[in-house]
Amino acid sequence: MKKTIQTNIGGFVFNMDDDAYLATEQYLNALKQHFKTEESADEILEDIEWRMAEIFKEAIKNKREVVTLSDVQQMIEIMGQPEMITEEKKDDTQEEKISFSTGHKRLYRDPEHKVIGGVCGGLAAYFNIDPITFRLVFGIMFIAWGTGVMIYVLLWIAMPKAKTRAEKLEMRGERINVSNLEKQIKEEVGDIKDGIKNMQHSSFFQRLGKGIQEFFQALSDLLYRFLKISGKLIGIAFIISGIVLLILLFSIVFMGTTSIIQINDNLFHVSTGALLNIFSQNPIMHILTLTAIGIIIGIPMLMMIYAGIKLLFNIKYSNKWLNISSFTLWALGLILGSYVVISMVKEFSESFVVTNEKAVSIQKGQTWVFQCAEKKGMQDGFFGMDNAGKLYPIGDVRLNIIHNQENDSITKIEIIKFSRGKTREEASMYAKKIQYDVIQTDTTLLFESVLLMTYTDMYRNQRIRITLKIPEKQKVYLAPGMETILYDVKNVLDTWDNDMVGYTWIMERKGLDCLDCPKQMRERKNADEDEND
Repeated sequence: MKKTIQTNIGGFVFNMDDDAYLATEQYLNALKQHFKTEESADEILEDIEWRMAEIFKEAIKNKREVVTLSDVQQMIEIMGQPEMITEEKKDDTQEEKISFSTGHKRLYRDPEHKVIGGVCGGLAAYFNIDPITFRLVFGIMFIAWGTGVMIYVLLWIAMPKAKTRAEKLEMRGERINVSNLEKQIKEEVGDIKDGIKNMQHSSFFQRLGKGIQEFFQALSDLLYRFLKISGKLIGIAFIISGIVLLILLFSIVFMGTTSIIQINDNLFHVSTGALLNIFSQNPIMHILTLTAIGIIIGIPMLMMIYAGIKLLFNIKYSNKWLNISSFTLWALGLILGSYVVISMVKEFSESFVVTNEKAVSIQKGQTWVFQCAEKKGMQDGFFGMDNAGKLYPIGDVRLNIIHNQENDSITKIEIIKFSRGKTREEASMYAKKIQYDVIQTDTTLLFESVLLMTYTDMYRNQRIRITLKIPEKQKVYLAPGMETILYDVKNVLDTWDNDMVGYTWIMERKGLDCLDCPKQMRERKNADEDEND
């Protein structure tokens, strides 16, 4: 059993066993003795301690809480012994022209060789190229394609600034050890001294160059602040949008109300249960559907709010487990949603058709009047709503008018009822359940514009197809409102279905011909024929 000692190195507190503490103390004392004659000894030792703390933190990460003697020995191998520093300096002098980086390189913005943001300087240090090369590349990209500024700004945002001496060494790929830290600090001190001397003897052009650099520095700082403010605005937008959408989602999934039903340009608050009953009356499927919707939409909204908070308060910490768990839950929601969709598709897998045909009579020379009955309640799309506010499904109705080639004295009505279901028997049940008829009153045939069902019925793509077989020379009047059910009715004028209403037509062998249409309708037909010829 060993005694542990708590000590502060580089501003970080570590627990060390007594052997490790003794070795670390001896190493620091040796460094202090070596640098005691240097002007910047305190600054050198401060950076060395910071690097030692970084090595110790890496050594005990996710393993243990105590620094051992082996950790200290590994640190000394990386940093180097004081007596090795003189030898490294000699080697550096002898091989000044040929140098190889042995450290791990990272991409930083170089604050010491910058014109705007230090991006080109950082790239030059990373690839060991003169910064002017990258400045020329960005300049050419801006002039030729206009993309130079955008790419520069993106790199400026993505690349961190090399602030510490260790980061500056890492930027050039140099090892972060005692020798290089000492060299870095001495170069900075020397640069400061040279700067003071040169300031006293600077020429006009040097002062001008410094003024230009300061101008671009101020401009870059302004741009950087603008980007930070933009980031905060984006964060606020993320938070507000996420909260609003979550409230709407909560209203739909948990409160059971929604405002997405639009009928005749009106929005209605409809019970979520009533809406789901249109497609399935299984309560388990309702729960699975709402759960899938809540997960698939809710998780991205929560992550949007989380991202907005990070942008607003400039939080750089990223919770790996939160991201993994959120993605896993969202993927499970997708699987559940896929199961719900597949189950619903199976409910429409089989089809069945019921055909009814009947004859209607009219005295010779009289004109049929075709008209649509007034709508009961409100109907639009897939849904209808009765006067009591109950939602029910509706089906599509289409009418075609053709020449009765079998019998020139009888008008026949063929009504085809169509439906789908999970099985053929189920589809047959839904098709036979359809209630639809064409009502004759004297010379009038009355059509419902939609297939009406009750709120207890489920939507299974029920629809009606009507074919009217008219004898030759029989006249028909299409009353306004019939345009809602007319579908591709053949006529000699090639008139659109919507334009046929309000006029009287006579059945010819080639189709309906208009008796009272405006002259311009026939002229338009003739003009189209001449153009085609």
